[in-house]
Amino acid sequence: MKPKRIPKKKSVKLDAKKPKKPPTAFFFFLEDFRKDFQEQNPDVKSMRDIGKACGEKWKTMNYEEKVKYYDIATEKRAEFDKAMAEYIKKKENGECEEIEDDSSLTSEVLGLLSWIIIVSVAVGVVHCLLTTPEAPAVIANGAVTALSPDEHITGILTALVI
Repeated sequence: MKPKRIPKKKSVKLDAKKPKKPPTAFFFFLEDFRKDFQEQNPDVKSMRDIGKACGEKWKTMNYEEKVKYYDIATEKRAEFDKAMAEYIKKKENGECEEIEDDSSLTSEVLGLLSWIIIVSVAVGVVHCLLTTPEAPAVIANGAVTALSPDEHITGILTALVI
């Protein structure tokens, strides 16, 4: 019996202008707790252990102790809701431009990187040939070509272009 094929996930277009959701009250508590915990337990470096201790502490806290963090989270959520309303309004009016597909950007970056690599190899070859006191040679299309002193620079440049 053949295993079922898992369909590929479609690439999601990310919008850099879209507001990000704020952290919950627990994450604001985690930020404070982590600082105190690491000061008291400098030998514990594992995020897993810190997270476990934080979760246990959060469970044992009463509502009055958590209110401080809920207030911070509520403020941040209100800011997010306001920013999101503005974002939606701008998007409906057509003021927000959507981000292009990542594939075109990736191909442009790869093209640029390949040119950078080609140029850096060419510079290395030129440097090596110019600093070598022996008779210079250029490798072009798999063949080694010896150069006379007159042809040294022009031969290198010609060979690199080929």
